[in-house]
Amino acid sequence: MLAVTEEEILLAQRILAQNGGIFVEPAAAASYAGLLKLTESGQIDKDETTVVLLTGHGLKDIEAAATNIDTDIELISPDIDSIERKIRKIFK
Repeated sequence: MLAVTEEEILLAQRILAQNGGIFVEPAAAASYAGLLKLTESGQIDKDETTVVLLTGHGLKDIEAAATNIDTDIELISPDIDSIERKIRKIFK
């Protein structure tokens, strides 16, 4: 068992998204944060084969993801009217 901080979890979430294209919620990123911590400390060799279970898609906690990324993405309601307004705005 290993404890990880919230900062380590959010960093792991960003690394998974940026390097692996895997979008997980923070609770799921905790296991990967633990792996990162164990490899940094040398308890697990960086070349050693390991398995990390990532459950919980990032869409389960959009608010956490939105605060964890540096972007100017505008969130809109997931309905056809909002999408059509956004498309019209983009292509004006």
